[in-house]
Amino acid sequence: MDVPRENIHNVLKHAQQVEMLSEYHDYIFTSLDLHTVDLEEFQYGGTNISSFSIIDQLTEDYQEIMKDWYFSQHYVQKSSFSSYDRSNEILHPKV
Repeated sequence: MDVPRENIHNVLKHAQQVEMLSEYHDYIFTSLDLHTVDLEEFQYGGTNISSFSIIDQLTEDYQEIMKDWYFSQHYVQKSSFSSYDRSNEILHPKV
């Protein structure tokens, strides 16, 4: 199925309502973001729901990149420039 990420849950909900989420149905989604959709309510229907991923999240390189990104987002100050005191600056218009 070629469905935008934000519509995946809704499409599966409709399929469930018309009994198309059973062990006799298989779905392949073209969205690379399927892993970000909460599919918990569809896990016991027996349907094979698959998609593709271009990133192997189990590699050490990926784990290191994500750890560095998380650290930079949560522990590093945003910018030393933002704490710069501008109260003594004089603004001169350019002519």
